[in-house]
Amino acid sequence: ELRKMKDGLSPHSFKEISKNDRHCELDLEDVKNSLKSLMWRNVGIERDDKHLKEVVENIDLWCKYIINNEFSTPLGWEVQNMLTVARLISISASKRKESRGVHYRLDFPDNNDKCWKKHIVISNGKYTIIP
Repeated sequence: ELRKMKDGLSPHSFKEISKNDRHCELDLEDVKNSLKSLMWRNVGIERDDKHLKEVVENIDLWCKYIINNEFSTPLGWEVQNMLTVARLISISASKRKESRGVHYRLDFPDNNDKCWKKHIVISNGKYTIIP
């Protein structure tokens, strides 16, 4: 699928060499804009578990091609950082099974101070809930 994207790439594209020595190109500006749109639509004010999981899956796909690359331009670093932060926010939002502040969970419409007036900490791929 990514090979089909080669035509019409912007100057902000990069090559990633996989373990099979296949070359893949992505348009970093397009990934950046797609990530912004994905986060706004699914992790913004209204959220639900199904869409939050889809967001993490999309981010993980982009990370496969971007996160471990070394870039010589600020756009590459920016997209890497945006993917990292977007993933942390999406995972944290999916773990919080309540509505809190302006973030409304369609599948959990009420807030629950007793169980959720806490912080979610993610470290080394594991999450912990602390008071």
